Amino acid sequence: MNLKKLTIFILSTLLLIISLYFGFYFYHSSQQQSQSNQFKTIKVKHKLLLSTIGTQEAVKSFNIYYNDQLGYINQFLVKHQSSIKKDTPLFEYFNPSKQKQLEQQLKSKVFAIIITNKLFIRTL
Repeated sequence: MNLKKLTIFILSTLLLIISLYFGFYFYHSSQQQSQSNQFKTIKVKHKLLLSTIGTQEAVKSFNIYYNDQLGYINQFLVKHQSSIKKDTPLFEYFNPSKQKQLEQQLKSKVFAIIITNKLFIRTL
């Protein structure tokens, strides 16, 4: 009988310790969540912004003119409203009448930028 009471006492003490541990764990985790969910309220003062009537223009702009003697524009290489850097090709000219002349220049080791029989004109 004494062994039975001792076993019950040990098991009940162990159950009490485990339940206290889980109770403390859940209490502690709920406190951390409630602290992280707190919001800080600030007061905002309305400030009237200055306004004006007019147009907005870029600091630098460049005009590119089409020259039909160089050929026709085969392909645009940049998209509308995209940012570009220096030496970025903007479009591709192709002139079939100049193709033989360009091939001769390549044979005589004169530098030309040609990719698959298409001449790239680089603009600054």
